[in-house]
Amino acid sequence: MWQIKFKECVQDYNCIFKINTEFQRIFSGIIFIQALLSCLLICLSAFALGLANDIGTFILFFSFIFGMLYEVFLMCYAGDYLTEKSEELLFNLYSSSWPDIPRDCRKMMLIFCVKLNNPIIVKFGIIQDLHLRTFTKIIDAAYKLYALLQQVPE
Repeated sequence: MWQIKFKECVQDYNCIFKINTEFQRIFSGIIFIQALLSCLLICLSAFALGLANDIGTFILFFSFIFGMLYEVFLMCYAGDYLTEKSEELLFNLYSSSWPDIPRDCRKMMLIFCVKLNNPIIVKFGIIQDLHLRTFTKIIDAAYKLYALLQQVPE
């Protein structure tokens, strides 16, 4: 019984790993461009927000900034969640009652633990991980661009 459940768990993990690899192959460049454009659009919208003369324009740009932030946050949160759950799997496997199971099953668990030492990480671009830290980096970059725009004489 235990071996069947463990095999299913390993198969599920391998399936998720393959899906992540394929996802990165297809969407990595697209997400990188989206992150760059989001940073630029957040910056320019914040600049336009500061120049807004009426409440309608203010609400329009504020809503746009909120939407862009939400879009980037969802991507980063999903990547962070996948990595976190992948790391939890190793901890939970180690915390299980593995000393009580048969020796051959412990060997299978050990091999799987070695594989789990490298958690599933969603990457975009060349080396950037998709985490909540990435979300803060995008906001930070947008703010720096905004501050630079504020320094430009009119």
